[in-house]
Amino acid sequence: MTTTTEITTSPTHYIFGGEKYARVSEVLRRAGLVDTRFYNEDAADKGTGVHKTIELFLDGTLGKEAPEVTPYLDAFRLFLAEADGEVLCWERIVIHEELKIAGTFDLQVKFPSGENCILDFKTGQAEDWHRLQLQGYLLLNNSVESDHKADTGRCLYLDKKGGYKLSPVLCNAWDTRDFETLAKNFGG
Repeated sequence: MTTTTEITTSPTHYIFGGEKYARVSEVLRRAGLVDTRFYNEDAADKGTGVHKTIELFLDGTLGKEAPEVTPYLDAFRLFLAEADGEVLCWERIVIHEELKIAGTFDLQVKFPSGENCILDFKTGQAEDWHRLQLQGYLLLNNSVESDHKADTGRCLYLDKKGGYKLSPVLCNAWDTRDFETLAKNFGG
């Protein structure tokens, strides 16, 4: 099992064992599927802050959160209470050595229904490429030796009013071939 202390990260790739692995998001960008014209630094900082706050909350090390992320953390807490799922892991880095692709997914939850799901947090609106991003995380996660094989991928959209929306299932573990094709053409 790879630990995060053995991995170096950059905005476009990870370095593990001296080898470069393209990020899932970078594969999608190279393929022209992520439109970044409407992204800005403030939105990116907000998303990073929300992710870090949730990570610290899950680690049990969160002190006082910044007021601008409080509604998003409240939304996440509400989701946990209502979903009643078992949190299996969070902020997990996974690597596909053959495809030279890596990624970090936000959360893995086992719902009472038995669905074992990888969740990706979003603080913006739904985008078409989110399905492919989750396919990438499922492909990577299920290609490593682990007790945490996932069945599905969903997005958890957290909003600034303290609410959330859990997307329907966007992909299944057996349906990752679209991302695998992209990885072969735009990865590594």
